[in-house]
Amino acid sequence: MVDDSAVLRKILGGLLQEQCDFTEIVQASDGAEGLEAAKAADFDIIFLDWNMPKMQGIDVLKAIREMGKNTPIVMVTSEKDGSRVVEAFDAGADNYIIKPFGPVSVAEKVKQALRL
Repeated sequence: MVDDSAVLRKILGGLLQEQCDFTEIVQASDGAEGLEAAKAADFDIIFLDWNMPKMQGIDVLKAIREMGKNTPIVMVTSEKDGSRVVEAFDAGADNYIIKPFGPVSVAEKVKQALRL
């Protein structure tokens, strides 16, 4: 999970453990750190904030796809602009979630992205 907000990382991490039975959650606090983590390991799913320091989430998404990785990626943002959703899917996002979100919506997005 890549987000510059430690609070959001803690909340989302808890929801992923509670709702989706994830046991190991890797966290990154900015886009560059998230990209390095994606280069170094294969993940089941990546939650990627759009607006972050050092590297925007959309640029991280594009870089991950350019590396040939097909890890499911869920973009996370507080922006409701429809063009952003289209841009994310065009860049290779598997799903999109808008803040604030609750446990049910996180579980649904994981199931959809993992095609469960």
